[in-house]
Amino acid sequence: RPLLFYAILELVIGLFCVLTPLWYEVATRSYVGLYHSVSQGLTGLTAVQFSLAFLIVLIPSTLMGATLPAILKSGIRDDAAVAREIGSFYAANLGGAATGTFAATFLLLPWFGIYGTLLIAASVNVGIFLRCLRLRREAPATPETTVDSVVKHPELSFLLALLIAAYSGFSSLAYENIFSHVFATLIGASVYSFGTMLFIFLLGLALGSRITTRCLQKGMGRPALAWALMGAPLFLAVTLPLYD
Repeated sequence: RPLLFYAILELVIGLFCVLTPLWYEVATRSYVGLYHSVSQGLTGLTAVQFSLAFLIVLIPSTLMGATLPAILKSGIRDDAAVAREIGSFYAANLGGAATGTFAATFLLLPWFGIYGTLLIAASVNVGIFLRCLRLRREAPATPETTVDSVVKHPELSFLLALLIAAYSGFSSLAYENIFSHVFATLIGASVYSFGTMLFIFLLGLALGSRITTRCLQKGMGRPALAWALMGAPLFLAVTLPLYD
């Protein structure tokens, strides 16, 4: 029941979003209470700050990470279309993330503030939950599909593909941090500079996913992978001196 699972994920994310001010209040009180009991000085206080932030962000981010596999599973109709659908879903997910970043940074937060934006986001999550429940009731029963038979002779071993995926994620977020510092030096360190950088970064990921999906459909998987893995660090190495 992937659609039901996805609907529950959206509901829990929305509820957690509404309670975000409460979590931060609890974290603040906990930090103040631990301030006088931590004897390691700045290092100990930094560890406490990191732990509290980690706990607050980990839960919703884990739930958000689970939404894409869940909705992908509920949207797959046949094995032959799995590869195309994975790329399309990923591109749509990143495109939505970029749109949400732009809307939150330049529209919602200036107009409605933090709490108003949280309520709007939670309302969207609850609306998705109710819509998914209705779709589940209306949808005809369909047999389960699997992805096991999509690629019978893969070009890469499973372990190598996992390692490449891990490196891709590592480098992507490393570049994001680098770009954050670059934007801070160019247009100042502010919510708007970070939002601008994140919007452009996510939009680029969405475009790259969409372009690569087209390349895969034309049998150009390996060249696309090579260009993606080599092009990003080369471009960064060439352009970084321009910011000095």
